[in-house]
Amino acid sequence: MVLVSEAVLTFAYPSTTSEFTEGRMSMRSRAAILYEYGRPWSVEEFELDPPRAGEVLGRPAATGLCHSDEHIRQGRLATLYESDTYSSTR
Repeated sequence: MVLVSEAVLTFAYPSTTSEFTEGRMSMRSRAAILYEYGRPWSVEEFELDPPRAGEVLGRPAATGLCHSDEHIRQGRLATLYESDTYSSTR
């Protein structure tokens, strides 16, 4: 999952591409981002940071949105960060 500070919910797509330019790895991907309940998903391209020491780069074969994600988009189900159960365990 890619974190976007002003987003309600974000999901990355498996379309990551990478290339080396001027000795630096450049990786681009797409994500479905929800900025506001009730609004449509926004599919956006973004740049990923290259892996840091101790990290590995994987290529997902598939990702997707499930029906509960659509309930969150509609405002009918709280995200994990907004639920009382999660809040009380922090």
